[in-house]
Amino acid sequence: MANLMLTNRCNLNCDFCFALDIMGGASKTSLEVSFDTFRKYIDYLDRFGLGQARLLGGEPTLHPEFSRFLEYALSRGKTVLIFSNGMIPTPVLEMLEKIHPMDCTVLINLTSGDGLPSVRKRQEVVLTRLGQRACPGYTIFRLAHLQLPQLLDIIDLTGCQRCLRIAMAQPSGSSNVFIHPKQYRQVAQHVTALAAEAGQRKVRVEFDCGFVRCMFSNEELSVLDKNDVSVAWHCGPVWDITPDALTFPCFALAERLQIPDGLDHDLDELQNKFNSELSVLRITGVYPECSSCELRVTEKCSGGCLAVTLKRLRYTPVTRAFNASEAFVFTKG
Repeated sequence: MANLMLTNRCNLNCDFCFALDIMGGASKTSLEVSFDTFRKYIDYLDRFGLGQARLLGGEPTLHPEFSRFLEYALSRGKTVLIFSNGMIPTPVLEMLEKIHPMDCTVLINLTSGDGLPSVRKRQEVVLTRLGQRACPGYTIFRLAHLQLPQLLDIIDLTGCQRCLRIAMAQPSGSSNVFIHPKQYRQVAQHVTALAAEAGQRKVRVEFDCGFVRCMFSNEELSVLDKNDVSVAWHCGPVWDITPDALTFPCFALAERLQIPDGLDHDLDELQNKFNSELSVLRITGVYPECSSCELRVTEKCSGGCLAVTLKRLRYTPVTRAFNASEAFVFTKG
């Protein structure tokens, strides 16, 4: 899969944002895709048989030609997934309301509405107007005053999709706020409580990337399973492609691996480059115990977000990249 970046403009300034460096940081240099490049984006998806156009920013709906892009992607037979903060301009919102829910989904990150009543009110309006075209999401970035079940009230109130996508904030090259692995157990307890209530209220919970198997006890995993939570212990990647064709595995890893002219590379090439450059991070994991964990060796857990591992190893020299089997044998002596 590939995420297609339309613009680096955003109408919010979230503490947890892990895209600040690519967004331009303090310089705020404009970076917006042209229609010619957008056509190349869609050609690229066709080349690899990808039926979904995944549009992101910044806030992608701020691009002055967003409606034109959306119409073009649909005309090329693509379903569209839009990553949004919910602060969608009214003309774009009116267009989205006319599209069949099977053709377009808007994933709205509700995190930025915490503590900002005007933002949350707008998010709720957008969820209500889009209905089954909208799926709410939430990025956990701090534990203080974390009340995940309130998100279920928003779903009931707005009539959007009865699905909630949960993510954990990951570190980036900038000083964003993120969840430290020492806090993972506490996150697991909050998520398990959410899953139990979501199951009773017929809301499906889905994990985004970054979660690790060991943060949940067996009893908590049983609760997740009983309530049909879509768990994931993986790190994709889903490649991000910028308007100037710079390609990287995700925003959080952009400082470590960037490939120019990404549209000229096929997905297998990109994956091989990813595996080659970041294999040592795969082995190491977010905890010291990850490299000798049987779940890692059997690939039942990827070892957590590679950006967290990168932060852990930032000042640790590494001269040999073992594969998972080698690491298991080595650490077991």
